[in-house]
Formats: sequence, C-alpha cells, structure tokens
Amino acid sequence: MNGATCLASSLGWLLLFREGSMFFFCPLSGAKIDLPGPFPHTAINDHVAVFSAPPTSKDCVVAVVSRTETETLELHMIERGATAWTEHKLASMVPTKIQYAAHYNGGFYFFDNKSDSMVYMSIEQRELRLGKVRYMKSAKDKSIPLRFRTNSEKENMKKRLGLEDGVQVSICGTVVSCESSADKMVPYENTGVGADDAEGRQIVKAAWFQPRFHRVSQNQSW
Repeated sequence: MNGATCLASSLGWLLLFREGSMFFFCPLSGAKIDLPGPFPHTAINDHVAVFSAPPTSKDCVVAVVSRTETETLELHMIERGATAWTEHKLASMVPTKIQYAAHYNGGFYFFDNKSDSMVYMSIEQRELRLGKVRYMKSAKDKSIPLRFRTNSEKENMKKRLGLEDGVQVSICGTVVSCESSADKMVPYENTGVGADDAEGRQIVKAAWFQPRFHRVSQNQSW
C-alpha cells in the first residue's frame, strides 16, 4: 500500500486514498474493494472520512468532508452500488477544522475539538446541517453514545507504542467501542509520512485497525 493515505478505519477495513482513487483494504486477508472513481479531489488535505457499514454490506455509505474555501464545507458521499459521488456544500466558517467523525442511527456526525460546533449529514434526507454540541448534565439527558478522546489517553497511546515524548503521531480517526461508557472517538491527524512539524519534532504515521479477517470473491465490486 505504498503511497496510500488512510482516511478511516472501522470493522477490520481501512479506507485508503492513492493517486486520485479510493478503495477499501483488509490488511489481514489482502482483500481490496475499489470505489468508483476518480474521487472528485486529486489530493488529500485535512480530509476526514467515515463509513456506515462494511463495504460488503448493502448498507455501506462513505462520506468524505473537507473545507475547500474559508467559508465553505464540502462533503462527498457514495452509497453501495452507486457509480458516482454526490456533492453537498454548507456555507459556514465553523467548524474551522474537523477532527472527529462518526456514524450513528442513520447519520454522519463531524466535530472539531476547539469549539462546540458540529456538522450532521442525514443519509436518507441527503441534508447537510450545522449544529451545536451539548454535553450531558445528567443521566436522564437524551444524547448520542459518543465521547471525545482526552489528551491523557493520547499520551498513554504513545507510551504503549514505545514512542518518545517529543514524537507526534499522525493517524486516521476511528470510533472505539467501550462497554462501560460511551464509544470513544479518536481524532484524525493526517500529516505526511516521515515529516517534521514546525518545532522539528518527528511525526510517525499510523492507523487504527480492528483485527478481523475479511475474504471477498475476485469479482467483488462496489
């Protein structure tokens, strides 16, 4: 998978982008499913992606969001069996940079970690909307079962990987299931492999992966 950038990881599948094309890949089996292309953008720059189900499911929908202009958010979406991406735009200056993405109950949620702004996309209604994050004040409050990852959890991950304190980890986002609490959203931090940041710290690229073995037939298509 040389030259590929991981945009999302879930259910044992990685969603990868390379040379203008997007595809699903299972590292354990080597299974690969190409999405119709080319993708509308030829390069990836702070794009955030999420998918609703495994690519072998008829319910799989892929959404990729990015900010193409200062005041415009752009979302491209494709569902299983479709031959082309659909484009949706939202004129808004917030969120300034989306770092979290999740699928829940028929919709896609996109958040940043510097404000209470969020973007919601209904799969059925094909409507992109701006919203506000409201945190639970009691167990009786209605909510979606998601939470943000804390800075301490990020540092603990680096320790488990044996990385020095000054090393930065660039990683695609995912959602980690938690039995005792709300599912944990891991932020997207896409940066060039082997790059250094403005302060000269080394950046290591990684991807979350749930170890599942998926086998698909040779004629499996989107």
